[in-house]
Amino acid sequence: MRRVGRFLPVLIIPLMGGCASSDCFEWSCELDARDLPKYQTFLQAQDLTKLTFGEKEYRYQLIQWIGEKQFAAAKQGNQKSDYDQFLKSYAALEAEAGQTFSVYAEIAKARSSGDTTVAEEPKPIFSKDDFIPKIPPLQLEVTDAQITIAANPIITEFRQPEPVEPEALPTPNAPIDSLLNRSISHFSDNNSDSDPSQKELKRLIDEAAAQGDYATAFEGLMNFANRDDTHAQYLIGRMYQDGIGVDQNYQTAIDWFEKSSNQNGNDAKGALLEMYEVGLGVPQTARGLVTWHLRAAKLGNPSAQTQVGIFYENGEGVTKNLNEAAKWYRRAALQGNPNAQFLLGWMYAEGQGVELDFIEAYSWFYVANTRGLADASRLMKLVLEELTAEEIKSAQQRADQRAAKLRG
Repeated sequence: MRRVGRFLPVLIIPLMGGCASSDCFEWSCELDARDLPKYQTFLQAQDLTKLTFGEKEYRYQLIQWIGEKQFAAAKQGNQKSDYDQFLKSYAALEAEAGQTFSVYAEIAKARSSGDTTVAEEPKPIFSKDDFIPKIPPLQLEVTDAQITIAANPIITEFRQPEPVEPEALPTPNAPIDSLLNRSISHFSDNNSDSDPSQKELKRLIDEAAAQGDYATAFEGLMNFANRDDTHAQYLIGRMYQDGIGVDQNYQTAIDWFEKSSNQNGNDAKGALLEMYEVGLGVPQTARGLVTWHLRAAKLGNPSAQTQVGIFYENGEGVTKNLNEAAKWYRRAALQGNPNAQFLLGWMYAEGQGVELDFIEAYSWFYVANTRGLADASRLMKLVLEELTAEEIKSAQQRADQRAAKLRG
């Protein structure tokens, strides 16, 4: 099952593109409304006792799509004979007809009998805005640093630096950045250095920043950053990010933040996630997007972890690897991300990247459903059809335990 994530505002299972055969009946194949009999013949030829979980789900969606297209054709003719023909087709699939198809049938019956005051038609079954869960953008708690970034015109509105003639006078000191100065003062107040010369350098850095001489402060901080001082690396990243004391360079800022975060610098981790959230310094290539999300995923962001799973499942920007996809879905699912829980459940139901396990699949669909993903409810029922009565009890017990653990 192909996932589409952050490149679109929603996560969907698209039925489009990717199959050259005219008789392709898979998720990746485009559906052609001009050849409905082909799909009806395909459905009639299926052995329902041998369908896998994914094939059952595909069949369900295909039936809904056929109903949608047939009803559209009947409505276009808008004659009793047109609606009667639709109802004849519906009768052949009535036992499997889902809610959308059934509503179309009720409308067709009413219109065939001359009743024009019927219920409103449902939305198409394959509406991108309604089908399968949405992946929200990275959401973080608002911090002072984030507010500063949002209010900083250097970030929100790109400005070219003023050209400087070779004989120009030295640039005056920059306006005081109180937030940065507090961070530098905190760094300078750290008395862990036993070398008097290093203590003096910290004092000079603090003094230069207080006077708005950030170029001097930057040079002093670089002395510590190059010796793997976590706090100094974070401050160098901040100065590159905001263009304070040095030319603005988002990618270099990310590099320094990563050096700091690799040494468990919490301030740097927060700064990195803020940059990933708004896409600062992110290359707009498939591989670049993978790298961007992977960085945020490794910092523990569940939305990014889910997206990385999608990349690996689809083979977009990386070599397709279902085991890696399942691993990232699991990391996000254990943090309570409902989209990841849904997708991990599907992996278990199909035996993709993990061992086939309908009990495990049910438990993840159950948890996703408790978190508001209505689509998971029907898939829970589909999974239960594969289980014995005893297995159903085990599945519900595991689901309840998992839901309680994640709530805790």
